[in-house]
Amino acid sequence: MSVVIIALLDFIDVAEYKKYTELAGPIFAREGVKLIVNDDAPQSLTPGMEMDKVVVMEFRDDAHMAGFFSLPDYQAAQLHRDKGVKMRTVKTQRFEMPT
Repeated sequence: MSVVIIALLDFIDVAEYKKYTELAGPIFAREGVKLIVNDDAPQSLTPGMEMDKVVVMEFRDDAHMAGFFSLPDYQAAQLHRDKGVKMRTVKTQRFEMPT
């Protein structure tokens, strides 16, 4: 079953985050990670839960996700992400409606 990561981002250093996206984008594409949401203007419906960006990623399964995050080139890109944003993440399973 596919794994979905929901990330809520607050910018610390936009230039660092931009470096991250330039490095990480091709890695996501190469490794078959689906970016379902990449929203720079999310609208919070919950008071006090504002954020600058929302990203939702889909991986084939847990092994795909773990392998992706352990790639040396992704780990190098991630250093820029961590300097650029404060991030809250949730891992979920994709829901398939029974037929």
